[in-house]
Amino acid sequence: MHYEFALDSLNEFRKRSGNGDFEFIKNWATEPEMLAFAASNGDSKAADICRTISGMTGYSKPTAKQKAALAVSMLSGRTAKDILIAVYGEKMAALFAEQEAAELAGDPVRAEAAKSGIKISGRRIAFGLIAEWIAKPSHEEEGVTYRASEKAVAMLEDENADHNGPGGLVTAEIAGELIVVTMRELKKLGQKDHFVKQFETETTDLKTYIDKHYASQREFAQAMGVADSKVSLWCKEGWIVYGNHLWSSKRSLPATDSERAINIPATGRKIQAAGGAGKDD
Repeated sequence: MHYEFALDSLNEFRKRSGNGDFEFIKNWATEPEMLAFAASNGDSKAADICRTISGMTGYSKPTAKQKAALAVSMLSGRTAKDILIAVYGEKMAALFAEQEAAELAGDPVRAEAAKSGIKISGRRIAFGLIAEWIAKPSHEEEGVTYRASEKAVAMLEDENADHNGPGGLVTAEIAGELIVVTMRELKKLGQKDHFVKQFETETTDLKTYIDKHYASQREFAQAMGVADSKVSLWCKEGWIVYGNHLWSSKRSLPATDSERAINIPATGRKIQAAGGAGKDD
């Protein structure tokens, strides 16, 4: 795999997926240079897989699980950029440097953030009327979305992180644009509370809740003791999870001057505890 083509491919995977580094490595892990890296720098399982792949003949090819296992091992504590530079050396490092310089030149927000050591993620954080989540590619219009730092995205993905606490997620003004950052990054920028807006994370739409906690919608339906079609209807009608309960979303609150008003669940009937059977009140 030629190093210039490798970088183009990585950029394309990053555009397509929020997990672009993993998808790229999984697809290119069986290239000779990548296999050599995996064999030398991966775990024992990766080394075994490399030996198996190297010994294949004819039309045999590695399985999807083998490629995924190699990607997980190779990306343990590394990024795709780290791996490509380790594999291809200074020429690849120079290509990354050129690309990053060009991106900064055309993006005043990234350039300004970089001065304070803050990296802007390619992903966005969405704040809708009921929840916050990391917007998937092409789903940015599902709520008010903000560009975010890489550390802010990582914090929101970490289920154990307290993104509403004193060290949580806030917004900062960078080059005239509101960007979601961590409180530590806000201090690096030298900004104060008047630039900051805290966001609630107690509520979430039902589909996002299911995607996060269950393997499938059917599994969630079974846990709730209802038919799969019932859950499909709840998702279609915009039901939400709040305080470990399901709420319908048939009514909207009147507009108010309070910012808090957009962060509480819509008025509706309390249906049943999420994760347990129940009946309508």
